Parts: sequence; structure tokens; C-alpha cells
Amino acid sequence: MAKLGRNDQCHCGSGKKYKNCCLVRDLELELTANDMYEIDYLLTYEDVDEMTTEEIIDRLGGMGIPFNKETFLEEVMQAYSAEEISENWFERYDVTAEGKEEDFPWIAAWILWERFAPKDHLSLEQLDDLHQLGLELYEMDETKAACDIWAIMWDGLKVKRSREESKIECLEEIYGGTFSVVEFCLDYSLYLYYAGMEDEDYFRKRARFCREFCQLFPETDELIYTFMRRMIGESYLELEELDEAEVEYKKLIDDFPEFAFGYSGLGEVYGERQDLEQAKSYYERAFELAKNDIEKEMIQQSMEKFLKNK
Repeated sequence: MAKLGRNDQCHCGSGKKYKNCCLVRDLELELTANDMYEIDYLLTYEDVDEMTTEEIIDRLGGMGIPFNKETFLEEVMQAYSAEEISENWFERYDVTAEGKEEDFPWIAAWILWERFAPKDHLSLEQLDDLHQLGLELYEMDETKAACDIWAIMWDGLKVKRSREESKIECLEEIYGGTFSVVEFCLDYSLYLYYAGMEDEDYFRKRARFCREFCQLFPETDELIYTFMRRMIGESYLELEELDEAEVEYKKLIDDFPEFAFGYSGLGEVYGERQDLEQAKSYYERAFELAKNDIEKEMIQQSMEKFLKNK
């Protein structure tokens, strides 16, 4: 098999470039304990971040890349990643860079983006760092902190969304080689739920996030879209704001009259009000519309909270 180049797609199937994915791991497997020092030919973010802005710009100039802050910021507004800007530089200029120096323009663009760009214009590289940090905090049981980090990530994704992108799948095509935007949104709604169990303000944040998602991406796959709509009502239920929950669920079944969980949500609203006859009516309709045994079991469990003795 031909040896992979640093900028080739990684062999693991992640969709990332080899240098951003398995290159270091593969080198570690190849090298023995005695020659691990040879791995230092990789240029790291930390190496470049230690440099002053002037030093970075001077080094770019020495490679044949003239830097103009105004032009760079215009590129930032159009690009999704620092790597995209770096690739444009390689196409536009006669860049002299070999070995680990090939990565310098990319890392330089990444760091200059952080230093010069508006704080809400996040690069793919910054979004990926926030995504990983949120996952790490969640695994450490710092759920509220994870949600706070992912709130910044969500704001960054919104800024980079164009008006034509009415489906979340459009962002998936852009960022999917690094992280799944769809999975992030679904996980974020779940993390907000867990955080809400600690601090009810996070239920409000959850309702706001899910509503914003639906407003921005109304043509998203129906399964995802209706899930997000349902989570708005569920968040109000957790806050015991039953009138607001009822409004959301009724709007949901107006738009999707065959969506079982819209009816089960109303069943829960009326169950909380102790209007058990009305609750039973909505639950029975939900059960009729359930598409599979899993949905039926979920609806049954919700219904039994109120109607087990009815």
C-alpha cells in the first residue's frame, strides 16, 4: 500500500486529514522507546502559539506568504477553517515550506484567527477544541460547565451558518470530517437536560436552544426536527410551566398530526393537572400512532405515572 501523505485523507475513515488524525499514533507504533525523540519533526500548535504575532507574520513572509490583517479578516469571514485559509495561501503564492514547516501556515492561520478575528467568528479548529473540552467536562461530571462551553460552540456555529442553510445537514457537510454537528446538537440537548436536574435554569436554556435550532433549520430531517420541537415542551414540563408546555405540544401536533410524542406530551400535561380523563385520551391516541414497540413502551411508561390506578 502506498504511504500516506500528511495531507491525504486518514486511513481510519474519519474523513480528517492524516496529519490531524492518526499520524502521531502511527508514528508512535513504528518508533521504539530509544528513538521516540524523532517524533519531534511534527510542528505543534503550542510551538507556534509561543511566538509573538510579529514573529509569526515575519515567518510567513519568509515562506513567501505576505500578510495583511485587513485581507486576512476578509478571508476569515468567508472561510470555515484556518486550514482552508492555509490551502488558499499555498495555491495563491509560491510557498517555500518542507517537512514540518508545511504545517506552519495552517497553524499560523489558526492562531492569527484567534488573535485577530471577532470572538464569535470561530474557526473549525476552535469549534473542535470546544467540542472536545465539552466532552471531557461531561465525563468529569462537570455537566453545567460542559453546557456552558457548548453554548459558545453553538453560537459559533450559528455565526457561520448562511441564510440559505435551512437544514442542519448543510453544516454536517462542512464540519462532518471533524465532528458531527447533528450529534453535537442532540447531545447538547441531552446535556442541558442533565444540567437542568442540577439547576433548573438549564431547562430554560434547553428550551431556548431547541427553539432556536428549529427556527434556524426548519427543513432538517423530520425525525430530528420533531425531536427538538418535543424537547421544548418537555423542558417546560420539567419547569412545571404547564401552560407553556401545552402550547408547544399543541403547536407540534398541529404541524405533525401523526407524531405520537406530541400527544403523549399533552397526556403528561393533563396528568400533571390531574385531569386524568383528558390525559388518558391523549395517551391512547399517542399509543395508536406509535411506530414501533420501543415508542409504545416509552408512551406506556409515561402513561403509567398517572393512570396506573385508573
